[in-house]
Amino acid sequence: VNLGGSGLNGTPTSKTSIDVLPKGLNIGLVNGSVDIPGIGKVLDLKVLARALKSKGGTNVLSTPNLLTLDNEAASIFVGQTIPFVTGSYVTGGGGTSNNPFQTVQREEVGLKLNVRPQISEGGTVKLDIYQEVSSVDTRASVDAGTVTNKRAIDTSILLDDGQIMVLGGLLQDGYSQSNDAVPWLSDIPGLGALFRNEKRSVTKTNLMVFLRPYIIRDGGAGRSITLNRYEFMRRAQGGLQPEHSWAMPDVQAPQLPSVDKAIPGGQGVRAVIRAVPR
Repeated sequence: VNLGGSGLNGTPTSKTSIDVLPKGLNIGLVNGSVDIPGIGKVLDLKVLARALKSKGGTNVLSTPNLLTLDNEAASIFVGQTIPFVTGSYVTGGGGTSNNPFQTVQREEVGLKLNVRPQISEGGTVKLDIYQEVSSVDTRASVDAGTVTNKRAIDTSILLDDGQIMVLGGLLQDGYSQSNDAVPWLSDIPGLGALFRNEKRSVTKTNLMVFLRPYIIRDGGAGRSITLNRYEFMRRAQGGLQPEHSWAMPDVQAPQLPSVDKAIPGGQGVRAVIRAVPR
């Protein structure tokens, strides 16, 4: 039961409305308000039970594509450049302000893929690969600044043309539990649960990286793969069209034109697209 104070040494704040109660299932018996000296009017809560259960999941599929020449390095980056403060100068020697400034270094956060292929006469491909997935951890807070999560793979593999291979991955399960309780009262058998707050958190992270190289031997093969990617993006845009709503006017999300209209003289384009493996 929160009577409005934020702690023994905290600044008291009064809560006189049901709206300020925490989110979740709040069951209680309210009998007006009571005036506490030094705090003010707060809700007179006879009994309060709070239950909150949340479940969320995220499924992210990144499919970067790169085209390069034999024995030539190529790279792709999709993300943001985040500024990190590396130094600052605030005051002069005498304690007075003297042109304060900060030094900032920007770091790339997102998806990065570097690859260098070497094609042999037999059609096998040796690949030097560096793949990185990074993100900003919004839940972590440290005095030094922003915290980033980073997962990277640096390896060399040998594949046949069109062969798919798993480079590596991470399967991680985490569990944490925390308890807050009122001293002595939380130890009462049976009734002690009314004076305890328990939080359990389960996290699961599955990250796998797959790679499939294709050798483009002539212009026709390059055209087929290009048209395949074009049609893939067009279908993905079509799946993002907004649903019909009786309360709002219908709008159409922008979409690429069909391959037949986008490429002049594109005769038999769809048959070529079907022939290319996805």
